[in-house]
Amino acid sequence: MSLARTNFLRGLIVVVSLYVSYQASSVFLPLILSLVIAFILNPFVNGLSTFLSSRRRKFPRSLAVIITMAISFLLFFSIISFIFLPFVNEFNKFVQNLPLIFEQLHTLALVVGERANNVDIPSNVRNIIDQGLSSATAFSIDFAKRTVVTVFSIASHVVELVVIPVLVYYFLKDGCAMEQAIIHLFTPGYRTLVQSILQEMAATIGAYLHGQVLISVIMGITVFCGLYWLDVDYPLVIALLAFLTETIPIIGPIIGAVPAVLLAYLISPELAMKVTIFYVVVHQLDSHVIVPNIMGHTIALHPVVVIISVLVASQLFGIIGMMMAVPVAALLRVFIRHLQIVG
Repeated sequence: MSLARTNFLRGLIVVVSLYVSYQASSVFLPLILSLVIAFILNPFVNGLSTFLSSRRRKFPRSLAVIITMAISFLLFFSIISFIFLPFVNEFNKFVQNLPLIFEQLHTLALVVGERANNVDIPSNVRNIIDQGLSSATAFSIDFAKRTVVTVFSIASHVVELVVIPVLVYYFLKDGCAMEQAIIHLFTPGYRTLVQSILQEMAATIGAYLHGQVLISVIMGITVFCGLYWLDVDYPLVIALLAFLTETIPIIGPIIGAVPAVLLAYLISPELAMKVTIFYVVVHQLDSHVIVPNIMGHTIALHPVVVIISVLVASQLFGIIGMMMAVPVAALLRVFIRHLQIVG
């Protein structure tokens, strides 16, 4: 078979595979979650396999994978038993009080609007303020709707999520074999380049995921402790929101702070000021101490690129897209840089 015909068949296979993947898009959620978990657990599997192999010749990697996954599941269910159950109770209380909270926020908005009308502000400045408030309100409502839709969408795929442990096991056990299979889809002249791209992409996404999980955990715990100490309602719910929004670069912490400030203002303006100061301090520590020391230069993307990536991903894929924007942009950067080197 000629080289041109071989390349044509491989290209056709790729196109057909992409089409089938698009038609079966529901498999993306368990697949992506499995890959994320596999990237997080892979260093522990490698370390355990190396440690046990030094004491016993040719310790099977599959056993190292099983041990690591078993320990991870035990830790996961321990966390659920101590944190998730209290969170469920608090979240149910929060949902039951949502109509009252929205009514209070509506009343607050009317009061603020009346006070703003009594202040002598130039009409052009007033229009800018009104537009800003309207945009902020619309974005907050839209973000809340997307969050609810995303949560229910994930919950509706519970059956598909059952396969995640199986996928994680095979990704951890046969990851190297899968990498070699992808490399051998290309002609010998390109295999070294493809291997270099795949290895750098794996290193980039692995470092990003480990750093991001650690940063999100730190922020979630910090926000919970701070709001609990300030006696703000629903600290566990807001802490979970801080954990999730920390994965959205630049604007994520601001989005996570808005509900806390609003809930605090419903209690008293003084408490809202304290919460605002708390979030400002936490954000400064996050931006200038925590993120630089943990993430370092893992991503190396300009802030403008990050913002554009987040905005585009938000329009295309909603909240999930906002969370995945930065790692995907980082992977594209690696791919484009290698193409430039070849060119």
